[in-house]
Amino acid sequence: MADGSGLSEWHPDQEKLAYVYNLLADSQNPERQEAAKHDLENLCESPEFSVYLAYIFTSSEEVDTAVRASAGLLLKNNILRRAETVDASVVELLKESIFQALLSESHLIRTTASIMIAAIAVKTGVTHWPQLLPALFQLIDSNNPAALDGAFTALRHVVEDCHQTMTDKSGKEAATSIITKAMHFFQHDEERIRAAALQICNQFIISPCTSLLELLPTFIQGIFALAADTDLTVQRHVCEALVMLFEVRLDHILPHVLPHIDDIVQYILMCCQSEDTALAQEACEFWIAVADATENDFVSAHLDKILPVLLDRMCYTEDDIEWLKTEMRDDADEQDREQDIRPHHHKTKAHTHAHSDVQSAVNGFNGATASDAEDDDDDDDDDDPFLGGAEQDDLQWGLRRSAAAGLDLLANRYHDAILPTVVPLIESLFQSSEWPRVESGILALGAIAEGCMSGLSGYLPTLIPYLIDLLQNEQPLIRSITSWTMSRYCRWVVTDPEGQKLFDDTVKALLHTVNDRNKRVQQAACSAFAQLEEVAEDRLEPHLPLIIDTLMHAYKTYQRKNMVVLYDAIGTLADSVGPALAHPELVERLMPPLLERYSHLADDDTELFALLECLTAVAGALGEAYHPFAPDIFQHCVKLTQQTLEQAQFAHQDPSIDYPNPDFCVVPVDHISAMVEALQEHMGPLIQQSNLLALLEVAMTNDVPDVRQSAFALLGDVSKAAFCLVQPHLDDVFALMAQNMNPAEVAVCNNVVWCIGEIAMQLKGQIQPLLERHDMCTTLIQLMTRPMTAKTLLENVAITIGRISMFWQDALAQHLSEYLAHWSMALRDITDSEEKEHAFMGMCHLVKRNPNGALRTFIFFCDAINSFQTPSDDLLHTFHDLFDVNSKVNVAISK
Repeated sequence: MADGSGLSEWHPDQEKLAYVYNLLADSQNPERQEAAKHDLENLCESPEFSVYLAYIFTSSEEVDTAVRASAGLLLKNNILRRAETVDASVVELLKESIFQALLSESHLIRTTASIMIAAIAVKTGVTHWPQLLPALFQLIDSNNPAALDGAFTALRHVVEDCHQTMTDKSGKEAATSIITKAMHFFQHDEERIRAAALQICNQFIISPCTSLLELLPTFIQGIFALAADTDLTVQRHVCEALVMLFEVRLDHILPHVLPHIDDIVQYILMCCQSEDTALAQEACEFWIAVADATENDFVSAHLDKILPVLLDRMCYTEDDIEWLKTEMRDDADEQDREQDIRPHHHKTKAHTHAHSDVQSAVNGFNGATASDAEDDDDDDDDDDPFLGGAEQDDLQWGLRRSAAAGLDLLANRYHDAILPTVVPLIESLFQSSEWPRVESGILALGAIAEGCMSGLSGYLPTLIPYLIDLLQNEQPLIRSITSWTMSRYCRWVVTDPEGQKLFDDTVKALLHTVNDRNKRVQQAACSAFAQLEEVAEDRLEPHLPLIIDTLMHAYKTYQRKNMVVLYDAIGTLADSVGPALAHPELVERLMPPLLERYSHLADDDTELFALLECLTAVAGALGEAYHPFAPDIFQHCVKLTQQTLEQAQFAHQDPSIDYPNPDFCVVPVDHISAMVEALQEHMGPLIQQSNLLALLEVAMTNDVPDVRQSAFALLGDVSKAAFCLVQPHLDDVFALMAQNMNPAEVAVCNNVVWCIGEIAMQLKGQIQPLLERHDMCTTLIQLMTRPMTAKTLLENVAITIGRISMFWQDALAQHLSEYLAHWSMALRDITDSEEKEHAFMGMCHLVKRNPNGALRTFIFFCDAINSFQTPSDDLLHTFHDLFDVNSKVNVAISK
């Protein structure tokens, strides 16, 4: 096709055609599948390959259906992901010929054609393909059942993929025609068409396009009519429509639904009790939507009916239990499967001054994505947001999750008012002889913890010992959910006088469960203990030997998946008890196992992320006691950083090289920051003997914001601890900082601004030439006065302006009137700190230098001064000097 000729004039090379056809056929054969997929992936880079795929897909019905479908799906992927390999004439001919495939007797071919049509619409835009909607509407209006099914399937895919872009005038007109056409089929004889028609309209509920809002009365009438439908899929989409309308369009629908709210609640309750778990789950989402509608009370009159249904749907079914059998045994010694281990996501270090999770109860599921073509009706393949596990769970878990979340939110909405209904239900479940019902009662008790803590406090002195006993239950799923529920009441155990009597027993019980023989229980107990650590803080000190011994025993026995949770528990312990962890005996128990595992991990092992994050917290707690371990870890972190930056440069030069995971740079750099903060000047020799600062300059030019963010954070930390090492690099790093003062990248800009302030504290008046050379004061003022600047960035900018002004005022004083009010409001709410004192010291110098510039907004500055709780003697003296009756400021005010 290099000559630009159209596909209709093109004739395939029969040998190449046979080769491609055979590869597509082999991709359907399990024995030859992997090799064929590899060869097909390589061919996808060739523009000619797309021509062969189009030729095969648009061939006659005599071609094998699976081969045609594979050709179509590969071509769809090329259109979406490798547009440069698809000749424009191929796309144009597909636009003309693909509608014929919607008439195919094969559902697979019709579905594949639908997906391809949507892909072309995504690339060209619905309104830039004027033949699209008329062609689909013509097929819809035909008497051909295959054409009707194919066209509706195509229209659904187009709307799913393109509804967010149909916002201009022509897009809105197209949307209106689609919605109008779909609503005409709400009462079609075939349930599949009714469901597709409603699903199409539902997409526009969350769309920025306003067409559906203008047709809302008709749409709502259509939904109410479909509520009587007996088809489960239609009912599911009715529930979906109601959930989305209440969630995102409540203001628009209120006049239409208020007269019918009791009927809607009764309908949703009926669907919640359906044996079809997909329908029941969608219905349960309704309670989440209405609980969030804080200004409207739709369900309080129905709570006595809603709450029992929710608790009932939180119970494991027989199918659930059968499916979970593999996890209901002692499996602690079994190696984890690689597919069960979720990737770890590192949170990059940032310098800021800013000051209900029932979802962790139910292990989330990563929806196993079915083939686009073969399983077209399964459109709920989303990553479940509920935390607590990486298992692949089915929709019944989704129902349990939705019911628990609904109960949690209703508890947060109605608080203790639900207890007269819920407490007897939970007590009844606890008395059951069936362990799944007991388990659901424990889950319910955890779900209401946040919203009903006040009313439950009288029950907890009895309930917490009951939960502690349940941690020894023979059923792993009861031990698991009990661990989670106890985590919801940790704060009560730590802060309430009655709870404090149970603190020691709670610590010992959870620690015992941390080393359970079931991996699922281990994970839940370890997470619960980390929650306890967060709120208990120094109350844990008497238990530190037992805690360290328990966690280190787990460290030797946990499989890979649970190691991430264990690292978090160790790191949280370090954050909570701080220097108490630095006792030599505790250090001797803690560090050798961590370092041994660290030494055995490969440089490309992502477990390094969690382990280094854990060691980062430990370094902060140990302080100087971390010094013996620093050299080896430092050298390895520098090595990881260099390898990653070099690979990134190679990838820039050669697109065939994969870009490295940036966390292999970010995490080591963040750990070096922690070591610098812990060891201060003791890190100087290590840094001096390395190429770390040169690597940081490379990192500051990296395309990935997280890499730059961490690099500037480390630069600031080294500036504080060993400024003599940074000083020779100042010209270069200031140029790089000037390039990164971009408020669109808030975290990077935050760290740059903070770093400037730290360097100012070292250079004092000598910072003037660097600031002037890069016009940084002007940039700081622009950031300070810029509309919609992030709060944390404003705070950092204000502190850095103040720090600079302690030593040099000229550039900042002359513009004081422009930003003093912004500056004052940025710092009035932050807590007292050394950095805040620096900022106000500097601002006092600016006000004294330019009292007339401060006059108009001086009241804001006074309000900010009043926010100090315990200013130092030096700062008090500065304030007194500023307000002295003979000062220039008071003279200006009096005038």
